[in-house]
Amino acid sequence: MIEVLLLVIGALLGLGAGVWLGLRWGMRLAEAPAWRYWAANAVVSLAGLAVAIVGQFLGQMWSAVAGLGIMGGGITGLKYGYGRNPGVWAVHDRLMGIDDDGRDG
Repeated sequence: MIEVLLLVIGALLGLGAGVWLGLRWGMRLAEAPAWRYWAANAVVSLAGLAVAIVGQFLGQMWSAVAGLGIMGGGITGLKYGYGRNPGVWAVHDRLMGIDDDGRDG
């Protein structure tokens, strides 16, 4: 029972930390070129993966789950902090005539 509780706590802490850091980093990237946003996504993914691997190597599954939370939360935080639609959605928005703020225009 305690192991399950530690897994849930690890996941929530990782997710919260990832979203918080991702939002802050994404806001700094708002005026930067798009390639920096994508590079930040790669860094967040590799960092979360590294935490997950180290957690598994040490036999601490709560840490491995926290790494997955960092990865998911970080990517989400970067997207919302960046404030623009990158990638496939940017093409969709141009075709539909929607501006970067998500308003018709």
